Amino acid sequence: MNKSPSLRSVKLIYNYDYSNISTYTSISSNIKSLELLISDSPNKISVYSILPILRVCHRIRYLHAIIKHEISSQNNNFNVLFEEPFINENDLPISPQVTSFDLSIFAQCDIRSIACILRCMPNLIHFKFLHGIREVSLSFLNDLVNGYTWQHMFEIHVPLLSKFDFHMLIENKYRKLNLDMVVNSFQYFVKIYPKWHMIIDRWTPDNTSILNSVQSNDNDDSQQYVTSLSQQRVTSLSHIVHLPNVNQINFEPWINVGQGKDIQFILQACPNVFDLQITPTNLVSSKFIDNRSLFSIFKQIKILNAVAEDHCVAPSFLSKLVQRFPSLTDIELHVLSFDDFICVIDILLSHLKHLSYLKIYYINISSFDHPFSRSYIIDKRRQAFGFNIIDEHKITVSKNEESVEIRLS
Repeated sequence: MNKSPSLRSVKLIYNYDYSNISTYTSISSNIKSLELLISDSPNKISVYSILPILRVCHRIRYLHAIIKHEISSQNNNFNVLFEEPFINENDLPISPQVTSFDLSIFAQCDIRSIACILRCMPNLIHFKFLHGIREVSLSFLNDLVNGYTWQHMFEIHVPLLSKFDFHMLIENKYRKLNLDMVVNSFQYFVKIYPKWHMIIDRWTPDNTSILNSVQSNDNDDSQQYVTSLSQQRVTSLSHIVHLPNVNQINFEPWINVGQGKDIQFILQACPNVFDLQITPTNLVSSKFIDNRSLFSIFKQIKILNAVAEDHCVAPSFLSKLVQRFPSLTDIELHVLSFDDFICVIDILLSHLKHLSYLKIYYINISSFDHPFSRSYIIDKRRQAFGFNIIDEHKITVSKNEESVEIRLS
């Protein structure tokens, strides 16, 4: 790499080799922003692989490091053993210039290695941590999900830290791990950081345990078990988030309404929600749309987004949709074709009095001519709700090969 006096930011992607790092001393005086993807086998790299970089790049302010273990198919097991390198903690590289550190780990690591890296950044202000490997040994897991351990580490090594974001994708296979204790241990961060919340997206139980439970009990008992599990998740969530203050909810595509009652209990626990994002599959599910306990919540939803690339809403469903969600002002849907779009738009314009914005995605373009136009929209609204329902000068329509966007006010 040639030296450049104007170089300030570098992105490096390579299989890790300590000897390569030593050759980068020529750029160390310039680099202030560095993004690294360090990837190799577990016996060659670890979180400690960041240390040589800090040793040669003294002026880094913003560091994003991704550590990824490449495990061969012959050893495709998260319990692969590897030896950690010897680290002389009395000779760590200190990087006082680093104020922002984004660490993404797709490898086995423990809290000690993270603490070692943070110890090198005494003036750190923003720390973002992603743990992306789901299967973690219990010895590592106990510390990673212990808020008291994180608190102690931050107070000692990064006392200036003012922003801490973390996301850990961990599969819970250990009965000894108490979810309530995990949540409660992070109360310190809720109190010290404004608007800081801990959110558990999904706590996945041991699939084997669920299977055995279903096989040994009748259907009512298994349903009771699933209900109890969903209620526990919401209870744990309510310990660190004041759910009545939640206005917007986004149910990610991997959350399947047919696999549990998570969606039901979360919506019931958030009585003031008005902005809902949900997949078309979950939206049209009878367990969701025909759930009487959710009818009152449906009526207060004003913004609905049900868009997914691989699923569409059928026009036949729209009559039920406008009946369940009469207060909608903004809506985004995904339908199969432009022909379906015409059917959908007719129902939405004729039944949702408060509608002000809609965007409909479609896959197939129709070969037939449709009487769809700005005048068509105005006529539909006035036929359903009277002449004064709409100001024709405020209407805008945008159409391309995959969607139509309409603003009514």
